[in-house]
Amino acid sequence: MSSGLQEDLDARQDDLDLIIKLTSFLSKQVNSSIKGSNDVELQINDELLDILKSVIHMMNYNQVESTLTLGMEKLYDDFSDNEVGYSQLKPSIQRKVLSAVHKNDTNIYKAVTNNLDLNVADASLDLTKLFNGNVTLSTFDDIKQSYDIRVNGPRRDELEEDFNTLKKTRNDLSHGNKSYSELGRQNSLKNFLEVSSSVSSYMQHTVTAFDTYINNKKYLVD
Repeated sequence: MSSGLQEDLDARQDDLDLIIKLTSFLSKQVNSSIKGSNDVELQINDELLDILKSVIHMMNYNQVESTLTLGMEKLYDDFSDNEVGYSQLKPSIQRKVLSAVHKNDTNIYKAVTNNLDLNVADASLDLTKLFNGNVTLSTFDDIKQSYDIRVNGPRRDELEEDFNTLKKTRNDLSHGNKSYSELGRQNSLKNFLEVSSSVSSYMQHTVTAFDTYINNKKYLVD
């Protein structure tokens, strides 16, 4: 059964691919111009390409955070839909739930006495506080370890730097530390595309892992 994760990833990848194609095309037209139907000319120069390179990584980060957020949302929806209680969850997930209840300023005694077994999702999952612009590969590691989700793909050391690059890009641009053109000047288009491809590929592995995990109810205690 589809969780909607793949459809969401595909839609975001389509958007990303479109910008990548546009940027790659324009990179071969530097120092030329395009004239629109209203006779307004767009100069194709290095600054434009630098801006587009930054856009690629900003969209890439959006893909990363949205995939992980939606994956967690679908997982907890499955808890609710199947009325999975706290005591039915693997011990590592139980610890995660109680930790989240505490972080969300929910009284643990009140949550338990109000039948936490039937309110795991409501009591412990706050999507507005889940990641908040700080997703790295370590975030994925924590989710995989806590929920025992198996994600296939490249070795960790091959991905860590790419994820850190996207997080730094997101934070630098969101907080105004750097302009899009300034950040884009830091590396070649080839480098930007390699990072994008690496991370997008891992997102596909992640979606497959979440769907398999949810469909097979791997969160239940053995």
